[in-house]
Amino acid sequence: MRPRAPEVFKKIIFVSLKTRELDDDGVRDLSGFILSGLVELLNELARELGCDDIAKAPEDQRPRLLLDALRGTQTLLVLDNLESLLKRERDPLFTFVKKLSAGCKAILTSRGRIGSGAEELILEALSQEAALATHNPILARTSEAERLVLYRETAGKPLLLRWTAGQLGRGHCLSFTDALHFIRSCPKGNDPLEFIFGDLVEDFDAAETQALCALNHLTLPAKVEHVAAISGLPEPDTDRALRKLTVRSLAVPTDELKTFTLVPMVADFLRKKKPEVVAETGDRLEKRAYALVMENGLEKHDRFPALEAAWPGIAPALSLFLAGDNARLQAVCTALSDFLEFQGRWDEWFALCEKAESRAVATADHNSAGWRAKDAGYIHSMRDQADAVLTFAERVAAQLGSGEDRCPRARYRHPLSRHRP
Repeated sequence: MRPRAPEVFKKIIFVSLKTRELDDDGVRDLSGFILSGLVELLNELARELGCDDIAKAPEDQRPRLLLDALRGTQTLLVLDNLESLLKRERDPLFTFVKKLSAGCKAILTSRGRIGSGAEELILEALSQEAALATHNPILARTSEAERLVLYRETAGKPLLLRWTAGQLGRGHCLSFTDALHFIRSCPKGNDPLEFIFGDLVEDFDAAETQALCALNHLTLPAKVEHVAAISGLPEPDTDRALRKLTVRSLAVPTDELKTFTLVPMVADFLRKKKPEVVAETGDRLEKRAYALVMENGLEKHDRFPALEAAWPGIAPALSLFLAGDNARLQAVCTALSDFLEFQGRWDEWFALCEKAESRAVATADHNSAGWRAKDAGYIHSMRDQADAVLTFAERVAAQLGSGEDRCPRARYRHPLSRHRP
């Protein structure tokens, strides 16, 4: 079948999952919080299609609803970094893609083999012609022979090629030979990226280090303002640092340098090399998120747009709340409940409730555990999942009981009512 030209499609949707990494033992989750990769992907597709209500439906119904929404359209789906999906999530995605209507197509990318070999196209090293083509003025002044050496030393890997070219004229890399020396001096058998990142971290200025460590906590594409708030830097300094990190292939820009994410392989390296800065930015992230939630949450519906705009800087802090003081966690849950319901973030709400319920049980906070179970059951009731509603009603009763001392009827009318204390 001949490939379709881009102009054939009326809409192109790009969704990338960059919250997990593939190691020798399989996929390891780095997101630090709640949703599975498949749920994230389906929800993002729904939002891109303007069908936000699909994200509120039961998970097993969303693929069918998305197929219905795509039917009759000419849409290209580009689903990136699918190695982040757990193995049990891949089959439903492949089934979804195979059932796309005739006018729609999908391109799936992954760093490892995840599907049928008959349907895959392996992208290995860049061709010599593509690798030697350059718009870098310093690299352009080198000879073809030197660039051939660069190609061989980097094995045509785009990240190493780009990094080496970006080092020319910077610091002690005053010449092409200096830049190549970094590659040549790597001990045989070791990952050259480990060596490169080590040198980079030592060479970072304070702004670059702060910006990188802030990105380390942000699992969603983050605007400059989000990174600045967590890094503690002024926005102009943050913007410059992020652009410099992009040149070094450590930060990934989207939307014309409007939002950024961290290259996944850098995260673990940063935690080892700069643990004090990572901890400092994490503490700043948690405090800022708590202030935003308390100021704009609860029943302050007119302030929900502010919470939605700040969500990329709040969502990563939820894992920190879950690991911290239980009273603070339960306060956050209560403050976010209306927001998560009205914004259609039911998956985040349900996952937060379940995890916060477990945390409350572990600290013998039965009242909070009951309310978290109640909210989780309420979500199931909105989805008409009767069996699950009954299960959570039993969990509510087990935690709250029927004693007036625990749950006065004036405050608690029905096991799964919407009323809150």
